[in-house]
Amino acid sequence: MYGFGEQFLLNMPVATGPLYPVMQKILSPIFGYSLPTIRWMSVLFMALTLLTLVIFLRLKNHVFPPSALQLMALPVLPCMTGLAMTESTTLFFFCLNLLTLSRAMEAAERGKRTHYLFAILAGLFLGITACGRQVFLASLAALPILWLSRQKVFRLMSVLYGLSAIVLPAALFLVWGGLASPGHENARPGTFSWLCLSLAISQGALLYAIYDPSFILRDKRLSLLAVLIAPLVIVVLNRLGIIHLAQFVPLRAITSRHFPPFVDRIYQTAATGFYFGLAALFIIFWTKTFISVKDLTFRFYFTMALILLSTPGFIVHNYSSRYTMIAFPLFILIQQLYLPSETYWKAARLALAGTVGIVVFMKYASLLPY
Repeated sequence: MYGFGEQFLLNMPVATGPLYPVMQKILSPIFGYSLPTIRWMSVLFMALTLLTLVIFLRLKNHVFPPSALQLMALPVLPCMTGLAMTESTTLFFFCLNLLTLSRAMEAAERGKRTHYLFAILAGLFLGITACGRQVFLASLAALPILWLSRQKVFRLMSVLYGLSAIVLPAALFLVWGGLASPGHENARPGTFSWLCLSLAISQGALLYAIYDPSFILRDKRLSLLAVLIAPLVIVVLNRLGIIHLAQFVPLRAITSRHFPPFVDRIYQTAATGFYFGLAALFIIFWTKTFISVKDLTFRFYFTMALILLSTPGFIVHNYSSRYTMIAFPLFILIQQLYLPSETYWKAARLALAGTVGIVVFMKYASLLPY
């Protein structure tokens, strides 16, 4: 209606940026504009995302680069790829940014001048990503980690990376006059939700447990305290009106429909407490890991992952597990490179989780009118 100009940007009815519509236009000769055909574009970009992660591990001389495909085991991935239209596009460009940034850091360590070019290119990829999902720009807050390096080359590289990353989003935000299109009715700048943040970290802990559940029982006394105390704390905070019970806990749809209200209420309280307890164990585990692992690259990637995991706190109109999903390419790379734990039991967990994701997706897909 408007073309890809100022009026188009000002009248976008969604909170996301214009990346997906632009890619949709570019690939329209292949996928067209109608449903369900257009959804194959999301499948294509998710496949490219997985390929990028495999290449990342291969260039890191990982013993088995295809292990990056473990991202497919996340139960939220099928629904995100098949039903949500924007995430797979932004994830691809974000992973492309990670791959290029990794090349920049390796070139800097070897004293090659190509690291400047790779840093600028990585920043541009991150800028393109932020034009699809603005929250990815928050990952720049991890750059001070690179400044801790004693090598000046890393400091200059981080400056080039940051500056090139903000060029495209800055132009977009200038047109919008803010961080979201004025045509989006739910845009509420300057707001924050502790509930959305806690749900994001809890969901992140639950999803990470698919890959490495050892953090839950690493300190058995601490785990027992978390399981026993967290529900009591939630009850008290709920009574005081400080926090509300989480609506989106696992299996809540079953208890709310097939059990008496008091049973559902007990389960909701216990599940919310479990969620918070799991989040506490998750934070403690990664804090200890951050302190014990001195590798600069690990700390940089982890800080970036934690920042992205926390961004749902600023998406206050609702919460979705796909918002948590955006941090998991980083968590999987970190787990593969620094905390590997390949066992038959892990293979069984991944298979079960992937099957659950496909079943849920098929259930949702059966409700669609096409």
